[in-house]
Amino acid sequence: MTEKSIFPLQPSQYKDYASKAVHGYVRKRFPRFFTEQDLEDIVSDVMLRMWRGHESFDPGKGALSTWTGTIARNAVLSAAESKWHRLDISREFEDGEILDDCTYSTYRAYEFPADGELLRDELETELFARLRSERDQRFLAWKLLDLDASEMAEREGISEGNVSLVIFRMRQKLRRSA
Repeated sequence: MTEKSIFPLQPSQYKDYASKAVHGYVRKRFPRFFTEQDLEDIVSDVMLRMWRGHESFDPGKGALSTWTGTIARNAVLSAAESKWHRLDISREFEDGEILDDCTYSTYRAYEFPADGELLRDELETELFARLRSERDQRFLAWKLLDLDASEMAEREGISEGNVSLVIFRMRQKLRRSA
């Protein structure tokens, strides 16, 4: 490409485009999952990604809103996955009070095998409790045992494609119940 494309936005317009894209995607896929502070962080992340990648925008490949929406979707999904993984340790304590000011908190459970095992057991118990179907619980148990799709398919008597679908739906149920 000999000619450099001109990006259609001024830096002062980035926030408006990023905010609309992030809020639109969050309303559709993650209502009530993010706090306002989370959304501000995601919008900032999208603005930074837009700034860094503005030279990659090609109007011949699609509209600016599509380009911005893709960046926003990826940022929201990354933020959702990150928040999902830290939900158990970031929930607020009752009355906002931290019950234990010990420096050895659950954040460092990997340093203490017994604590790590206890936390894993508690998480597994909570996950199983969220799944009402015996079939979903069975697939969760197999997933925790690191069985691959072919092993699960053989045990359940279904195709590997159906195993993937069952696991996908099981994960959706767990995310919704979080």
